[in-house]
Amino acid sequence: MRICLLAERYPPDMGGIAQTIARHARALAQAGHTVHVCVPTAGLLHDGFRTYVQDGVTVHNLGMHRQWRDTLAAWRDRLVELDQETDFDVFHGFLVSYAGFVAAYLARFCDSRSVVSAYSSDLDRLTLDATHAPFVFKALEWADALTANSEDVARQVRAISGRQDTATIHNSVDDGLFNPDAIDEALRDRLGLDENLVLGFIGEATAEKGLPMLLRAFARVAAQVPVHLVFVGGILARDQPVMDRFLRTYPHFSVRQIPYQSHQVLASYYNLMDLVLLPLQRDGLPNTLLEAMACARPVIATAVSGIVDVITHAQDGWLVPPDDEDALVESILTLGADAGMREQVGAAARARICAEYASSLELKSYLAIYERLLA
Repeated sequence: MRICLLAERYPPDMGGIAQTIARHARALAQAGHTVHVCVPTAGLLHDGFRTYVQDGVTVHNLGMHRQWRDTLAAWRDRLVELDQETDFDVFHGFLVSYAGFVAAYLARFCDSRSVVSAYSSDLDRLTLDATHAPFVFKALEWADALTANSEDVARQVRAISGRQDTATIHNSVDDGLFNPDAIDEALRDRLGLDENLVLGFIGEATAEKGLPMLLRAFARVAAQVPVHLVFVGGILARDQPVMDRFLRTYPHFSVRQIPYQSHQVLASYYNLMDLVLLPLQRDGLPNTLLEAMACARPVIATAVSGIVDVITHAQDGWLVPPDDEDALVESILTLGADAGMREQVGAAARARICAEYASSLELKSYLAIYERLLA
């Protein structure tokens, strides 16, 4: 098959969506399909265009304009040209607006087929945004097939579109790359971590991902037990003042801030952590959750959206109510004090990931949709 994936982010861009699309593109290419990715790129001039091949995937970077309407028009025009060269079977947009809309529109224009994949970060916000809402509704109406990465997002898609044909396809993880390997003692030494409890957060920390509550909970835990807090992935610029204020208030606490790390080395950071914390306010199905569980790290997460699809409380992870700081503190203290329970929960977490969230299962699900559309 000849497949064109559309996205607004792609590595080296950071973020879960970028990693999700890259994973899917590589898997398709390894399975023998022709795969192109077309993505607007802020680093290029508005009339710029760059093409390169990586891991068997042809990536097209398109320069962005000041106005999104102009970027969308250029995106459309370039995709029409690419389709004339390649004759794509499927246009697949990741995130409903704008990539999903462009995929659905192009498929109609080019007599092809379209798949639109929805994530909660799309639908939570954009259906209430007058600028984005028309693109959301049209994408959901025009798409030949709809997917969602959690049952909660699938319910949202059905409610907004009135369609009942949305397939739930969970994110996956490379359980060979993310595995419970031995602790990298040299990395531990470089970070200045001793044998005390290590709490971790991986990904770009933001208010929406629970940064303020995480810091408040950590302060309460650190007042009771010796503990480190490690951030890997940076802090969103607009939320950096929250971190700066915390560090000024508690200069004696052990907090490490590590910039974004490639997936090739990320498992080494997970394996330093005794507990991975995800006090998210909303999300679809965070890659961090699956990666941590694949590394047999016990995760304490808020019971929102796709997280509840994956974690069975007190078996393969720990769930707390959203915005419940007391429950988060209690869970950290409970699991932090019981190494045996952490090991048991971590082992169950990896077993579940390997059985239900392997990359081969995600690929098989998408291929089944493509093949159905082309039958």
